[in-house]
Amino acid sequence: MDFKDWLESTKGRFSSLCDQEKTETLQHLLELCGSEQLSFLVQVYLPTTCQVDFFAVLPNELSHKIINYLDVSSAFNSRLVNRTWNRLVTDCISLWSRLIWEAGMRQPLKITRNHVHTLAKRISRNRHMADRKSIREEIVKAANVNVTYLYLNGNMLAIGGEDRFVYIWNIRVNELEKVIAAHSIADLNFDKEYLYTASYDNSAAVWSFATESMYCLYAGHINGVMSIDVNREDNLVLTGSADYTVKVWDFHSGHMLNSFSNIHFGWVKKVKFLEKLKGDRHLVISSDTKGNIFIWTFQFEHNWSNEVDILKHLQSFVSPIIFDDKTFCVVLKSAESTKCTDESINYFSIENLDTRPTFKLLKSKRIRNIKDKLLIDAGRRFAVFMVNELDAINLQTYFYIYDIDREDILQRIQVPKDRCEGVAPVPILGDRDWLDGFTDNNQPNLLFISVERQFVTLHYLSHNNKV
Repeated sequence: MDFKDWLESTKGRFSSLCDQEKTETLQHLLELCGSEQLSFLVQVYLPTTCQVDFFAVLPNELSHKIINYLDVSSAFNSRLVNRTWNRLVTDCISLWSRLIWEAGMRQPLKITRNHVHTLAKRISRNRHMADRKSIREEIVKAANVNVTYLYLNGNMLAIGGEDRFVYIWNIRVNELEKVIAAHSIADLNFDKEYLYTASYDNSAAVWSFATESMYCLYAGHINGVMSIDVNREDNLVLTGSADYTVKVWDFHSGHMLNSFSNIHFGWVKKVKFLEKLKGDRHLVISSDTKGNIFIWTFQFEHNWSNEVDILKHLQSFVSPIIFDDKTFCVVLKSAESTKCTDESINYFSIENLDTRPTFKLLKSKRIRNIKDKLLIDAGRRFAVFMVNELDAINLQTYFYIYDIDREDILQRIQVPKDRCEGVAPVPILGDRDWLDGFTDNNQPNLLFISVERQFVTLHYLSHNNKV
């Protein structure tokens, strides 16, 4: 009798035994087994064939409490085990709500079991900012001079250089669209009609895109102009200077309407119109190199008054980030009473605009585990810092994408090393909408734009890498 015939005969006889006889037979067989057979039994056969699905017998309430501890990969894979697991994991809405929050996504108004499969893919896709390998680069040669300032509006990138020209590039097609002979650039921005510049030559100016020439010059500062903002509705121009003053100008004539010298005692590096108030009052925010941030108003009646109403004073060496919905954020040192050296990012909303504006603290979150950082940009969910780190050989530069709500680093991306030595402008972000939280439609593509002297590098994020 060969082995197969013997095995079939033995199986037939074993199956005819009662349970007690089967157990006694199995015990005798195990006593005859050697190490190879016992290893196979413990390490291979039992783990794969004798698992007990205890979730099938637990109450759903207890199962959901356990399932809530799954991470996104485990949750997605668990749904593929069997129908019971698929039903339990899919119905655990609190699990998916937590995973959405941890992935930095904006919460849907409602989560149903029909959405879960799509949510799992979205959550996985939103964790793709992994490492330097996910970055591809495109290089634009700006000019044969060092670049001093960058500003992005849609697909149009304005580049200010030491040659006193401003170059307007269409980054979608990588073509130079306009070149405007201007002046040295400390700050610039633009809209569809005009280019607005602040210059180290002690002036500011507006340039017409239609004529590619100067529309109006604003001269009157006695030191470099560091910042410019424009209120087209009221035809006002606001400038901040290294002469410690903030000045207001008539947009069309270039006539200086007022000069405020009693607010700042450092170089004014940021000025911004916040809101038009009743009684021709204007709400303004400004910051200086001494770390002072002031929110203040000035008023126009029959003539301009040099009196200002300072509404709030904050202390931060980082310029405020202004949002469009009467909200702004600033980075502040933690209070001394907390005995903590960390900084915090604080969000304020501006309220009571019809009477006297007040400021409500919306949230304050500590910035943990990032030292020697430079804030590049911030939204309501994420902030982006540039950090220089010294490894065993070289000084490396990284972008830290910081999850503000979780007070933790989401991703760390290495910035390519400059090809030339020298001081370059701070990188700027490309796509920004994702800073408020990921959605289906705002996956970052153009992540950031950096400068290497005469070259501007566009850093795109590949969406193939998933975390």
